[in-house]
Parts: sequence; structure tokens; C-alpha cells
Amino acid sequence: MFGIWQGDVIYLKADDQTRQAYEAEGCGPFVYGSKNGRDTSLSYYRIPERLLDDTDELRDWALAAIDVAIRANAAKPIKQRK
Repeated sequence: MFGIWQGDVIYLKADDQTRQAYEAEGCGPFVYGSKNGRDTSLSYYRIPERLLDDTDELRDWALAAIDVAIRANAAKPIKQRK
């Protein structure tokens, strides 16, 4: 999964290689309240609103998020079949 659409906000998956681009644009992470009353953030960041008017750059950010998702999936251990 490379993105989340919550209400009218789009969040894309980020990691150490891409997070600073979101932070430089003033965009924060996807946060939700958990059952224990604490806020939990995920590695998905709100896209800069300016990207909604620039489909070429939005595509570049989305492709970078897909790369992040691929890297994250590759880092997971392979489950053994029983």
C-alpha cells in the first residue's frame, strides 16, 4: 500500500529517504487516535496541496511512494508455510 485517502486528504507512504521532502513542505504524518487514548502516527504523510494542480509532480511523488512501499515490503521477512 503506497497511499491513504482520508476524507479530502491524500497521504503517501514515506521513509527516511523521502520524509524530508514532506517536512520541507510543512506536511505532517497521518495520525489517528488508538484505543488506549494515544495518538498513533503512520509512515504516511499528507501531500502538499500544490500537487493537486500539478499532475506531473504529483505522479513523481506517487511513484516515490510506491518505491517506498516496495522497499518496506522487501525488508519484511518471508513467512514460512506450515
